[in-house]
Amino acid sequence: MFDRTPVLVLSLGLASLVACGNEAGGPKASSSAPAPQPATTATAEPKPTATATATATAEAEEEEKEFACGEKGEPLCPMQSWMKKNIAKAVSAGDLPRIAKHLQFIADHTVEGYDDWTEMAEAGVKAAEADDLKAAKKSCKTCHKAYQKKWRKTRRDEAWP
Repeated sequence: MFDRTPVLVLSLGLASLVACGNEAGGPKASSSAPAPQPATTATAEPKPTATATATATAEAEEEEKEFACGEKGEPLCPMQSWMKKNIAKAVSAGDLPRIAKHLQFIADHTVEGYDDWTEMAEAGVKAAEADDLKAAKKSCKTCHKAYQKKWRKTRRDEAWP
C-alpha cells in the first residue's frame, strides 16, 4: 500500500506557506488567487515506482526483528554458532590453513544485499595463504564492521549456510 502521509504533510505545509506568506517572510498571497482547498473527491492512488518499491523493501529488511537466539541465556544463532566452531577456533589457534579454508567457505556463500561480502572474505583467504594472520583478522573485522549490525538486526536466525 502506498503511504500518502508525506504527500499530505507536504500539501498542508505548502498551503500554510501560501496562506501565511507574510508571517514566514515570503511574498504575500495575492487576494485574487483562490486559497488552496482540500480535495473532496477520491482519486486513484498512484502506483509505487520500482524505486519506491525497492526502498520500501530495503526499509522492511532493516526493521529490527525479535529473535530467540544470540543473546545471553539464549542458544547461539546459526551463523554465530558456525563462526565460533570454525573461524574463532582457527584464529585462536593461529591455524592459517584452516582460516583460509573457512574464509573461502564464507566467500563462496555470498548473501544478497551484502555486496562486498565475497571480496572481504577473499582478502582474508589471500592473507591467510600468505601467512599473514594480522591481515586475515583485519578482513574479519572489516566484514563485521560493515555487516554484523545489519545481520543481527535482520537475519540472525537464518540458517547458515
